[in-house]
Amino acid sequence: MFWTSLYNKFGLHVLDSYELKSVYEAEFNKIFIGGIKMKLAEALILRADLQKELMSLKNRINQN
Repeated sequence: MFWTSLYNKFGLHVLDSYELKSVYEAEFNKIFIGGIKMKLAEALILRADLQKELMSLKNRINQN
């Protein structure tokens, strides 16, 4: 009743618990997936750097 009167008086849309849970889950998923993507990108960069270093070491060994 209180929320209905607020909505009617001010035109406010108050999220019910289901909508609120959905919003929080969506935001959490964006942050979580974004974090995973960032860690994956860091791992790929590290792998590329390690491969470059390995090739450099192999070239030095082959020169000697």
